Amino acid sequence: MIIDTIPQDRWDEAQKYEYETWKPHVEVNPKDQPKHVDEYFEKYFGELLRQDWTGKTVLEIGTGIAGSMWMMNASRRIGVEPLADKLKVFNPKLYANYEMISHGAESVPEVADQSVDCVVTFNVLDHCQDVGSIIAEINRILKPGCRLAIGCDLKATCMYLDVGHPIALSAKWFEKEFEKYKFKTIKKEVVPSRSIDTATGKDFLDGCLIYIGEKLCQVSQL
Repeated sequence: MIIDTIPQDRWDEAQKYEYETWKPHVEVNPKDQPKHVDEYFEKYFGELLRQDWTGKTVLEIGTGIAGSMWMMNASRRIGVEPLADKLKVFNPKLYANYEMISHGAESVPEVADQSVDCVVTFNVLDHCQDVGSIIAEINRILKPGCRLAIGCDLKATCMYLDVGHPIALSAKWFEKEFEKYKFKTIKKEVVPSRSIDTATGKDFLDGCLIYIGEKLCQVSQL
């Protein structure tokens, strides 16, 4: 069963869980502690992140306390993190090199149409409130010919939903969204997820979608 949107009370519950998860680690400086970088996504997206982004604008959805943008040499780095204001209370320098938007990515009016050269979102979309609206916003803000990079765990069943992961998406769901907005696939594969059932030692999700796409043209919102 696909769950691509959840009500406000469920979202609030998930955000409370995320806040309690991130708060103990808020002093981490990713440049000083490279192990904080999620090696799983660096493995699949490192080449993209380390491209020359001089003079470009990049946007990351779901930075947590560090994200991946610090690896990119973009001239403008925009982070979208609903908990940013709360986490900055513990570390005012947390997002010193980012322009932060402290709410969900379902609507980001702070970002102009076709103004972003690359959008990245890793291990985030299954934590969100309305994923379809987020994909629509990505389509709106991306310049034609520019890149979208997604890493997202997949679930064809609700069995493994938990407080922090209220969304269940399949590879087919993503395919329909990419087709709707005319994204050209550069890279797409489903790899084993990082989540392991400790009782069996086996991957208990449907893998992780690794996707890099290119926006071909601006299309009307459907």
